[in-house]
Amino acid sequence: DLAALRAPGPSAEQIRRLCEALDDGLHRKHYGPQDGELLAAMLGHFAWLSAGHAHDVIAFGGAAALVAWLRAARFTKQSSPDDNALAYPMKRACLAALACLCRHDDECALAVLGL
Repeated sequence: DLAALRAPGPSAEQIRRLCEALDDGLHRKHYGPQDGELLAAMLGHFAWLSAGHAHDVIAFGGAAALVAWLRAARFTKQSSPDDNALAYPMKRACLAALACLCRHDDECALAVLGL
């Protein structure tokens, strides 16, 4: 039962809204790298906290959004050292969040690796 694996913390609805905010921030709202870093760090923390939260993040598209932030052209094809310096912490937060998603079980790891 997935509910038994859920630690106290955010509800599934709150995690869904964070995943949507991360995806919207990349595509529609054009959040900056600091915004992406914050959302990635929060989702990573919740994913680390419990397998239930990790499954929610994956189910609501959070893992796909994290990978999209890592692959986004506006953060990978920058010539300015200042812009690169802002993007590195965001990329690190995305990678850490993906690692937190993978730590619980094979199902989570396979879902992330399939992206």
